[in-house]
Amino acid sequence: MNPLVRLRPGPSPGHHQRPRQARAAHCGRWCWLGLAAALLLAATAGPTAASADRYAEAVRAQEVGRFDAARALAEPLARRGDVRAQRLMGILYDLGQGVKQDYQEARRWYRLAADQGDASAQRRMAVLFDLGQGVPQDRAEARRWYLLAAAQGDAPAQARLGALYRLGLGGERDYAEAMRWYRLAAEQGDPAAQVDTGFMYDQGLGVTADPAEALKWYQRAADAKDPNGLYNVGLAYARGRGVARNDSLALIWYQRAAELGHAGAGNNLGTLYERGLGTMKDVAVAYMWYSLASWRLPLADNQDRLRAIRNRDELGHKMSALGIATARQMAREWRPGTSFPPATTAPPPGE
Repeated sequence: MNPLVRLRPGPSPGHHQRPRQARAAHCGRWCWLGLAAALLLAATAGPTAASADRYAEAVRAQEVGRFDAARALAEPLARRGDVRAQRLMGILYDLGQGVKQDYQEARRWYRLAADQGDASAQRRMAVLFDLGQGVPQDRAEARRWYLLAAAQGDAPAQARLGALYRLGLGGERDYAEAMRWYRLAAEQGDPAAQVDTGFMYDQGLGVTADPAEALKWYQRAADAKDPNGLYNVGLAYARGRGVARNDSLALIWYQRAAELGHAGAGNNLGTLYERGLGTMKDVAVAYMWYSLASWRLPLADNQDRLRAIRNRDELGHKMSALGIATARQMAREWRPGTSFPPATTAPPPGE
């Protein structure tokens, strides 16, 4: 026998045999558990990737108006607990896309996704309570859902939560809390929240009044072509708030806002043209803007409409019948980008 080869002594009968069998059995159980876990992971990994593909296909179908296809793709996923598909099903019922509009069914799907922590679904739940769609209007409940979404960084939820605090809807009015949520949304680039943040600085609500800081936030919204941002930049120049007064620049910003449908800007343009502020006096153009603001520009409230109607009618008393007919024809033919006296066509500084 080779002296370098040492034989391991065998087990004595009845001594080591049972422990070896026990170890073999113990190993067998763990091996089977490991195998089962591996099989489970393999089974779930494939469908997860496939589910993502089907969800993406459902979204594409919705975006191009193939709502029946979107629902057919999303519903099986939603029933298996896919949070994105549940939210999409809620949207389809909410908007009546491929199905009869049904806010209660929308709420059911939104709730499933919201309970899984989906911020967008939580915000959509809030909107239903905020507007009383499919449920009794309940601003306190809306606040609760907006807060859940806002805490996850959902900018539209943050902006609306700010409005509820500012207006005292669903709870006590709290300007400081309103400002906090507006600012969070504004810093994420939400143009409406940027306008609201500017307004809070403008009016000194929840913060020390600071017109220059207000203008900064209005300008950010204006840079995103937000009509209210453009309008408020024009208003700042017209009033000299946070910047030196400049009627020519006010007119430019008002026109940009009016071309995006802002009736208040249209009405203010009429005033500038009627009085010859920042441009040549032109009562026909003034009458045209008052007319557009009174009935055609879509972004308006009742006060905007009534003010424009009053200004138009008062100016009309000073004009000839031919002048009024000419101005009305201009209003009918007006399209965004229509040029008038030179001051309206000059670009704002920095462009």
